Amino acid sequence: MKTAAWDFVSTRAEVFGIKRICRVLEVSRSGYYRWIADAEARAGRQFEEDALIEEIREVHAEHRGNHGALRVHAELRGFGPGAAGAAPARDRAR
Repeated sequence: MKTAAWDFVSTRAEVFGIKRICRVLEVSRSGYYRWIADAEARAGRQFEEDALIEEIREVHAEHRGNHGALRVHAELRGFGPGAAGAAPARDRAR
């Protein structure tokens, strides 16, 4: 909810002023300014997350959708197929 409120403050700050909008929406101005200051960090985290999701999709597609979360995770960590210790313990027992 707060993000939506701070988006609203950002878009209308020139018309109504930050102080007035924050008072009406009952959000703190300090929170709004912190949200503005953290925007670059949020964008960086989102970029990293998007890159990881793309990598996960590539690994999943490479194995025709047969790999589950455990095997995709193992491959992303460098313990892909054929690597020593890559197979989960339940597979080694067979």
